[in-house]
Amino acid sequence: MNAYELADRLDLEPYGIYGEQAANTLRKQADRIAELESNPRELSDKELNKAFDYYCETDEGVLRFNYELRDEWKKEQLIRWKEALKKASEK
Repeated sequence: MNAYELADRLDLEPYGIYGEQAANTLRKQADRIAELESNPRELSDKELNKAFDYYCETDEGVLRFNYELRDEWKKEQLIRWKEALKKASEK
């Protein structure tokens, strides 16, 4: 049973105003989920870099690299992230 079917069922049951409010909330949430699923967007390079910098700052292993190695490693990892995000958005 999906959210829309559950909302329809709530409308049919004798729950009064609470059932109606719950049904409306479920429909709004289902609409929002459908909207988000139908509009996947790619992250910009700026957004990816920001996310990756945060990741690097919170990963102890990365902080041990010297900066030259870290920059090269970052380039390689950003390529992997982009590929992974692209595959995930295709599913």
